Amino acid sequence: MNTEQTNLYSRQIGAVGSNTMNKLLNMKVCLVGAGAVGQETIKCLSLLGIQQLHIYDPTIITKKIKNSIYYCKDQTQTLGKNGELLSLELNSNVDTINITMFNLNYLITNQIDCVILTNQLFNRNKKMNILSIEDFCCKNKIKFIVGINYELYGYITTNFSNHTILDIDGEPCESGYIENFSIKNNIISIDIEKLDKNLLSNKVKLVSGSNEIIGKVINSSLTNVKLDYSSIIKLFLENNNNIRLVEYKESITGSYRSINQKINEKDYKYISLSTSFSSNTSDTEYTNFTKYLMNPSLNSIYNDYVNITFFVLSSIIAGIISHEVIKITGKYTPLDNDIFFDLSELRGKDKYSSNYSNKNAMILDKSLIKKMRKQNIFMIGAGALGCEISKNLGMLDFCTGIKSELHITDMDTIELSNLNRQFLFRNDSIGKNKSSEIVHRLSEYTPNMKTRAYIHPVGKDLSLIHISEPTRQEA
Repeated sequence: MNTEQTNLYSRQIGAVGSNTMNKLLNMKVCLVGAGAVGQETIKCLSLLGIQQLHIYDPTIITKKIKNSIYYCKDQTQTLGKNGELLSLELNSNVDTINITMFNLNYLITNQIDCVILTNQLFNRNKKMNILSIEDFCCKNKIKFIVGINYELYGYITTNFSNHTILDIDGEPCESGYIENFSIKNNIISIDIEKLDKNLLSNKVKLVSGSNEIIGKVINSSLTNVKLDYSSIIKLFLENNNNIRLVEYKESITGSYRSINQKINEKDYKYISLSTSFSSNTSDTEYTNFTKYLMNPSLNSIYNDYVNITFFVLSSIIAGIISHEVIKITGKYTPLDNDIFFDLSELRGKDKYSSNYSNKNAMILDKSLIKKMRKQNIFMIGAGALGCEISKNLGMLDFCTGIKSELHITDMDTIELSNLNRQFLFRNDSIGKNKSSEIVHRLSEYTPNMKTRAYIHPVGKDLSLIHISEPTRQEA
């Protein structure tokens, strides 16, 4: 990792560690589908700083598709090329390739580490459906991730095949100096200085200078750890000083289940507007949805939804996909169950007659859309969350009414380390005010949303900013 990369990814390195960052810098990913889920995935992976991103999506950009994504360059004809331009704009260090022809051998030739499928571009091709691509990936030690959004339904599944986890949870290892120890009933009881949190691992290291030994934990508290008796550990404790007890995380190697196995076992997490658990109808909906995904049928109700996306759900799915990509490095524990989103309670009964009158006209109720358009919103902070929230508000057509506006305040200016977490900023944004730059970018991405930027502090000694009659975009 060179100095420029270290500075650019400094916050990310602080979160995941330099070892994981180095693995990301050498990772090659192939993305199939560059629509709403795909575009958000491109954004996340480009900011992560992977080595190569291969994008396949020959879909011609129509007015309807353009309405479902925020980044769309007029000179591009396909979603794949459009995705390539977005990636290069976000992070020129990533080697991004727009694939015009796709076959499975391409994955071997280009030494791809992971395939991500966000769109069923091969619907009727039995040799290129989800299960056949999964099978090919498993046989060739390629990780496989699926993330799909059809209207108000979403689905995420993975198959990491044989995989080794180096760090199960990503949490710092707890440690503390040993204060005393005793032995009784073949148990070594060790008193330690108070830990910040309970041990998650079932093993610890005892360290004194260059000497160390591993012990098996029976149980533990914040101030005491009980180990299986061992004469070697007893001698170590008796013959060393200033001994530090350190949580020890073992690597875990295992085989992950196939997509079909998980579907047949109905092993999924169900997320709706009202619950994160299964409901009386969730099994039926999950079964019908996954059956359609694995073998699309012409007479299925999902054919009506396959070309419709709900952007906020697409964004959530893409975020989870990108976290799974990080897990390829051995950091954290990969998903071994499906996630099924059912937001169908949002489906409107009285919709606009025109599909293009609003980004969500084909999904949401007319009355709900009118309420969202009329909102006046005040957002404090224009960092990573501010970028995402303002973009999502724009894609939902918030603050697009005559007397509505999104007001953004942030006193901070942009620095290099912001660029890999705050996607609305570019290299030429460095040194500029964050709220002004967000307003500038949103005028391009979500031009119908009215926005206004401030650099005022907000606190108990300051009267709330006077929100004047909205005008057009104002920095």
